[in-house]
Amino acid sequence: MYVANAIKFNNQIFPLPGHPGENSTYNLQFRGPRFECTTSQYNTTLALDYIPGKYAKVPVFISAWNRKRKEHSLRQHRIASYGAQRNLDGSLVWNAYGVRNEQVCKAKSALYNVSITFPRGIQTIDYTLSDVKTISSQVDVLGARGSLRIELPPEPRALEVWYQQLATAIPISNEWAILDALGTVVEGTCTQEIPIPMGENGLPACPQRKSSSGATMFYDCGPWHIFSVSNRNKTTWYYYID
Repeated sequence: MYVANAIKFNNQIFPLPGHPGENSTYNLQFRGPRFECTTSQYNTTLALDYIPGKYAKVPVFISAWNRKRKEHSLRQHRIASYGAQRNLDGSLVWNAYGVRNEQVCKAKSALYNVSITFPRGIQTIDYTLSDVKTISSQVDVLGARGSLRIELPPEPRALEVWYQQLATAIPISNEWAILDALGTVVEGTCTQEIPIPMGENGLPACPQRKSSSGATMFYDCGPWHIFSVSNRNKTTWYYYID
């Protein structure tokens, strides 16, 4: 997990073993995962998690990993304003309004062609990708027995089958292991909180929307503002209302 974290967030490439000498070069070829991403932006309405008499909060950054679909998604919300809806039974529903930026990255399998050189003894790495395709389903070569066995001395055909099973399972398992490690690292949610202005009558201390009528009343509580105060390694976020 530490390796996945360093690669994902720091763009860090660790030194490879087997330094063959100054000004030397060698090449590696292997299959590994890569992501193909699409982005979108659209207006959105988010339900605020309302704590009566205290505050409301909303997720502004969500990073999720869907293992079944082999898909990583990022959703960032830029909140512009918020308000409340009062229903006929007197209940209040708080909503935030803003823009959602979304990125969805689907995992693929690619053939990595890596060239490692050591000019003046300093490691440099260059790579190209080819043969991008859908990642294969996980292979369980152990089966119900929970082990992969071969009798010794092996029969030629049994040895061939055993070797073929390993040659198929190991690259696929490596790709899934990398994706699972990244999935546990990148998942997380960041929320923002804001104090809720309430009047003595139990209704929002916000202007009533002119178009409100009938059983449902709407209140527009204004823009959503934030600012931060930093104290050494600690940052505290405050939210206020115009």
